[in-house]
Amino acid sequence: VTNPADGSRRSRICVAPSRIRSGMEISMSQISEKELSALNDLLTEEELLIRKFQMLAEHTDDQEISAKFTEISNKHQGHYNSLFAQLS
Repeated sequence: VTNPADGSRRSRICVAPSRIRSGMEISMSQISEKELSALNDLLTEEELLIRKFQMLAEHTDDQEISAKFTEISNKHQGHYNSLFAQLS
């Protein structure tokens, strides 16, 4: 996986959203295959939303709408970064 924020690459690993929200430290031995798959899906969805809203911001002539799309893209970048941080 390439982190859109800084271009770093890592393998995707998944964790249950309830564990992410709780801020629990997660060891690799505690992660199930289903949880790995779920985090992978979440990372993919957030990455798609980042790119989609960046593209929309670039292709509109209305500055206010462009700013809103950029704001939304940045929000999803934050989500992506939070999920990605779980891999560290």
